[in-house]
Amino acid sequence: MDASTLRISDRGDLIAAVPYLLGFHPQHSLVILVLHGKRLVVTARIDLPEPEDFVHVPGFVTKMINANGGDAAVIIAFVDDSDHPTEWLFALCCDVLPREQVRDALVVTDGRWFSVFDDAAAVCDDATPSVVAAVMHGMVALPSRSDVGRLALPSVQEDTTAFAAVLLRLAGEHPGDADRHERMDRLLDAIATECSGPGSSDRSEEGFEPSLAGADPWIELALLAGTAAGRAAALARLDRDAAPAAVALWSAVVRRTPAEWAVGALCLLGTAAWVDGDGALQLICAERAQVLDPSDGLAADLLELNCAMVPPSAWDPSLVGRRQTRLPPQLFGPRFGEAAGSG
Repeated sequence: MDASTLRISDRGDLIAAVPYLLGFHPQHSLVILVLHGKRLVVTARIDLPEPEDFVHVPGFVTKMINANGGDAAVIIAFVDDSDHPTEWLFALCCDVLPREQVRDALVVTDGRWFSVFDDAAAVCDDATPSVVAAVMHGMVALPSRSDVGRLALPSVQEDTTAFAAVLLRLAGEHPGDADRHERMDRLLDAIATECSGPGSSDRSEEGFEPSLAGADPWIELALLAGTAAGRAAALARLDRDAAPAAVALWSAVVRRTPAEWAVGALCLLGTAAWVDGDGALQLICAERAQVLDPSDGLAADLLELNCAMVPPSAWDPSLVGRRQTRLPPQLFGPRFGEAAGSG
């Protein structure tokens, strides 16, 4: 089960489902759920704007709807500060947007929710039908966004000398691109075979630990993720069905890798998170990778995906070349190549 099959019965059920749609419980956040008819297309979260910044919210909501092929949105503010003038600001926001574009505008604060558009209000319920269904089908809501960040936290304990030794061995045994591409494929094939059972896409920190013989395969994955051929091999295998397991795998690799060697694995984790619809983890990975290596093109691409609001449905692994170190430029539209209609 995922967001495409989760059945929402009412407003309280929708609010309770949001943490499972995001993958974590939002705090002081503005959540936008883009709809096409009655179908949920995408769920996005931003920090709750300060009052003076709410003027930008209507444009952001409109851009979200248009970028994801929607026709309307539900806007929910999760407010930690009860003095935040959210109701007035929401009313202003919804007066600016066409009414048909805003199906509902809700505020959640102090364990209660209310609607901006009518008198509906109720105590929040964490055991609604959608939550029960989400939990029964393995959807996870981590306590906070910072807990998501721990899924992409490089190790501070691993011995860097072991990485240097494996790097020298790889350089001797797999000196060319074809060798590295094949080696990454073989490692990923072995892991897919071993870890194809239940629990292989558990998002918890300890949820994915395949018993690879020794430390070397983990180190190889991290090092190969930093090469053009290794990165291309991993990207070419990535599709929507494989994305949850890829998120779990590359999270395990990142958490076993010292920061100075972790950029490639962070970028592959971020890409898998995007394809899986996890924008929070995608952005965390991109930001950390860019801090570690400002020149990494895939990290820059992952940040651009957020800015351009490119939906995961745009991903096509068949576009990945044998030395693909960045995302295919077709994802970003004409402005990344020649202008549309130019001669």
